[in-house]
Amino acid sequence: MAKAKVAIVDDHRDTRAMLKLALEEWYAVDTYDTAREAFEGFKKDRPDVVIADMLLSDSHGLELGTWMRADPILRNVPVIAVSGMPYDPATLPMEVIKFVQKPVNIEELARTIDIVLHQGSKQSA
Repeated sequence: MAKAKVAIVDDHRDTRAMLKLALEEWYAVDTYDTAREAFEGFKKDRPDVVIADMLLSDSHGLELGTWMRADPILRNVPVIAVSGMPYDPATLPMEVIKFVQKPVNIEELARTIDIVLHQGSKQSA
């Protein structure tokens, strides 16, 4: 069985590297350092789920979600937002399906990815 494709979008190189190393045992992981780079990459190789930092160097992570929702191929890709800033999940826009607080607990993130992927497979069935 092929591994699910997870895209990590974070402008901090060390965070991208740590998340990739921690998750690549279970998922096929691609990393991007800007929202624009990620969006262009997603059009070439559609991820199954996106983990996006809320505060990127070139835009707000939510802007990436907005771009994805406007694209017919990417509109159903779930976005998990991560941030060091506290957010009330009830106030997050529809572009974000889940929120994970930094510093990221890898076990919590992996559980969240699995839940999101399972929800997506049920919706597409």
